[in-house]
Amino acid sequence: MQSVATHDQLRCAIAVAKQRFDMMRKKHPNVKAYLVLSMLDGQASIDASPVELLSEFPSMVVDDEGKAAALSVMTHLKRLHAASDGLGKEQAAEQKAECKRRLDCALTNLHYKDKCQIEIRFSELDYELIWKLQTDELVDRNLTPQTKASIRIVLGTVASFAAMRSEQCL
Repeated sequence: MQSVATHDQLRCAIAVAKQRFDMMRKKHPNVKAYLVLSMLDGQASIDASPVELLSEFPSMVVDDEGKAAALSVMTHLKRLHAASDGLGKEQAAEQKAECKRRLDCALTNLHYKDKCQIEIRFSELDYELIWKLQTDELVDRNLTPQTKASIRIVLGTVASFAAMRSEQCL
């Protein structure tokens, strides 16, 4: 059975990762980069909403009844938007509101693959700095390739950050 993270655990993991990234930027002020959620088959912005994750990076969301329900409600909501011209304004608004309520509920019940990595993507490449970051204690040196041929910097996994305590998560 694969390990999973709840919506709240993912939110906490992201908060802790952002704290770590802020520490790194203070230590290395020349870093021009941003964070992403990443796996072999995709990536998304660290700030992606659950809807964006389902749309842009569906492999991060565990294939279960919750994912199926959320996708079904998203599809229904798109159809409502497309067909709203044929409905009365009040009826369309009521149906959309009910659909959005169901979607919000489904999204908070999603489970995410906690092996997903939180990585740094560079907007400007400074190879000397990247090579320094590879061995920095703030990165996961087991997951970060230790070679000059790589610009991949992994801060950690959702699981590792979710396990850490953060005042933002309490």
